[in-house]
Amino acid sequence: MGIGKKLMNFFKGEIKRENVNKIFLITGGESASKFYSNNKFEITNDGFMMELEL
Repeated sequence: MGIGKKLMNFFKGEIKRENVNKIFLITGGESASKFYSNNKFEITNDGFMMELEL
């Protein structure tokens, strides 16, 4: 198991103990997206990512 997976498991365990039941995530790049998909994150239509470039 790699360090990313270990950190993700630790983080999920900690927030579960705090009674958090959902994580919202914005990520970029194919490799990051693949990592989170492999960790059971799902693409949803629950919101919008928005940006304003100045």
